[in-house]
Amino acid sequence: MFGAKPVFRNWLAQPIPAASGGLAATNASLPIVVVGAGPGGLSAMAALEQAGIPYIGVESHQGVGGIWDQSNPVSTVYDLMNTNTSRDTTHVGPPMPAEWPLYPHHTQAKQYLERFAEQRNLLSRIRFGTRFVDAQKQNDGSWKVVLQPVGGNDAETIDARAVVIATGVHNQHRRSVPQPLWDEAAASGAEVIHSGEYRRSSDYAGKQVLVVGLGQSGTDIAQEISRDAARVVLASRSTPWIFPSVVLGKPADQLTDERTLWVPDWIQA
Repeated sequence: MFGAKPVFRNWLAQPIPAASGGLAATNASLPIVVVGAGPGGLSAMAALEQAGIPYIGVESHQGVGGIWDQSNPVSTVYDLMNTNTSRDTTHVGPPMPAEWPLYPHHTQAKQYLERFAEQRNLLSRIRFGTRFVDAQKQNDGSWKVVLQPVGGNDAETIDARAVVIATGVHNQHRRSVPQPLWDEAAASGAEVIHSGEYRRSSDYAGKQVLVVGLGQSGTDIAQEISRDAARVVLASRSTPWIFPSVVLGKPADQLTDERTLWVPDWIQA
């Protein structure tokens, strides 16, 4: 889940175009604010730490890991969730332990990120329990960043050289459901939840369950619920590509590494 897709990798390989206009030089003595202490935020902080660039990490929860910390209120992780990328491609630098499963459990992903933050000396630079409120660009190119303690009222404004938003796309705040479908299902008297709210199959013992969507979450959840539910129906608007997670004893995402660049991008993606 931390790995890059072939299309993104190809984009990264493109030459950087020349600047189209002059940008105001920022004050190098100001810190860069990094919002979020999940995989993306920790990667940014580690890069800034290595480059000797001052930064401030901001995280609304009390620990690192982002959605991989199930105690985080914005986490969408369910009890039996594993990463959907293998341990060899799921990393932010150092590899995951070789003795871990091919597709590590979410608690192992959290453990890995905690260890990374500790080894890179990031924890002391992160303001936990702090919410990013706003940022306004100034004429000199700097930013006025407003921060606020979670559950508190007293806001603080700091000057920053830049702002890195690393709040992720898979958290509770990014849930998306077609409203007419939701309203119709709720009006029928059915219990309706988003996959981000699902936690365990035992909650659906003896029930008839409709799972809408044939992506990674939909297939995983349908498989889990089928162990306890009376009946499970999996519905999809279109037919997706379904590929096994292990091919010839190897994780499927190893088809996208340098040894298998002969594999067409439409398969790799």
